[in-house]
Amino acid sequence: MATLVIFKGNEQETTDILAAFSRNCTCEYVEPEHRRSVQCAGHVMLATDQQGIDDLLFARWRAVEMTVEEFSEDRKDVPHAA
Repeated sequence: MATLVIFKGNEQETTDILAAFSRNCTCEYVEPEHRRSVQCAGHVMLATDQQGIDDLLFARWRAVEMTVEEFSEDRKDVPHAA
C-alpha cells in the first residue's frame, strides 16, 4: 500500500523545500523516456517519510524562533552594554 505524505507548511515553505530538494537532487534518468531509474534520498523522503518531512518543517520553524530570540533587543537574560 502506498504511503501518503502530507506537507504541512505554507506556500512559501513548500516552494523553499521543493527548491532545496531540486538543487540537491541526484536522481538518475533513463533517456529518451526521461523517467527515473534511481531515486535520490530526498525524493524518497518526500514520497514516503512523513516523520522526516515533519521534522524538517519543525526545525525550520525553530530556527526562525531561535534567531528572533537570539537577536531580540528586549532580551532580559543578557545584560546589554551601556
